[in-house]
Amino acid sequence: MEWIFSVVKDILQGLLLFWCPWGRASRRSYVRFYSFAWTAAVILAVWSAVTENDSLESFLLLLIIWLCVAFFMATVRRGHDLGYSGWYTLGHFWRFSDYLRLLGQTEGEPAPNGYGPPPAD
Repeated sequence: MEWIFSVVKDILQGLLLFWCPWGRASRRSYVRFYSFAWTAAVILAVWSAVTENDSLESFLLLLIIWLCVAFFMATVRRGHDLGYSGWYTLGHFWRFSDYLRLLGQTEGEPAPNGYGPPPAD
């Protein structure tokens, strides 16, 4: 039961830090939020394609955009944990899948770096 609260905390933290690219994110919280964001975006995209209501489609599109921006900010925070600048994330859109794999599999810096102290979890 404890792990459920931990997963929900990581997802809510990713959603609440929507416009916040500052700080660091642990590997575990990043992977949990990454999984949630992509699953939710796919479900919302399918729901938007199936629905006949234009106002609902517009609302779902805004939710998808919100999730994508929140995911991008989480990616910047995870890069900070590895010691990379947020601009480094923008430079990897060409091979973004390799960069995501690097973020999900690499251990963060154990000591404080220029982006703050290491995450608590």
